[in-house]
Amino acid sequence: MSKVVRTLFRETQDELMRLKELDPASSPPPSLLPLVVRASVRASPAQIEDLRARLEDWLAECQALAESDAESAPDDLTYGGLIAFYPLVEIEDKQNTEG
Repeated sequence: MSKVVRTLFRETQDELMRLKELDPASSPPPSLLPLVVRASVRASPAQIEDLRARLEDWLAECQALAESDAESAPDDLTYGGLIAFYPLVEIEDKQNTEG
């Protein structure tokens, strides 16, 4: 799994860094700029399940749009994304369970 994760992150990093090469004059409006966020959340298991379900719904919507390429217009935009939603394990907690 670590090789897959490294590859995904490296490809995403390369794509984001290529955006710096764009002419600032052709920069898109703020609502179309890349959204790069790192977040963490502390919530109940039920709340985490709800967040995950809504994320999966959004991903299904993205997939449906991607599969409807035949209906795309000349001015349609192509966007990419990388999402990782995972439990955080603190080093101290891991050491306590191993010891």
